[in-house]
Amino acid sequence: MAGACVPTISKTRGESHLNAMAEAEAHQHHGRLAQAAASYATAAETAERRVDRDEARYRESRVYARLGDYEKAKQLCDELAEVDPIARRTLRARLDASRYRLLTGDEDEIKKAELRLTQGDRGKGCDLLREVIAKHETGSARRRATAKVGESCN
Repeated sequence: MAGACVPTISKTRGESHLNAMAEAEAHQHHGRLAQAAASYATAAETAERRVDRDEARYRESRVYARLGDYEKAKQLCDELAEVDPIARRTLRARLDASRYRLLTGDEDEIKKAELRLTQGDRGKGCDLLREVIAKHETGSARRRATAKVGESCN
């Protein structure tokens, strides 16, 4: 008996999503990065499947990184990284968010705070951690700083 693949049961991609993705890719190809980012955002909003929404958001984050807007790129990656369950773009989004943090110095802020704490300057270390928390609504920098405040500053 010959084996056969089981048909995939999933939502089809909507025409609005596919058109927005095609538009975004064309803008990106021609160097119109701001328009590409806007089109990827539209593609994410019109996506009917999570995998398509995640892909559009991930590509949007990459465009913002190319534009030098690492804060926006980091925010989008953090949003992708925090969605459960883990999906195709989750780990890559976490990696990219970490790279953007290195480029923008967020990890340095946490390291400076940790150094102050180990040197016995608890007040300054805790203040630096609280600044990181205030600066970031989501993401690994906020989670790390919050955990450190919980263990060292209360």
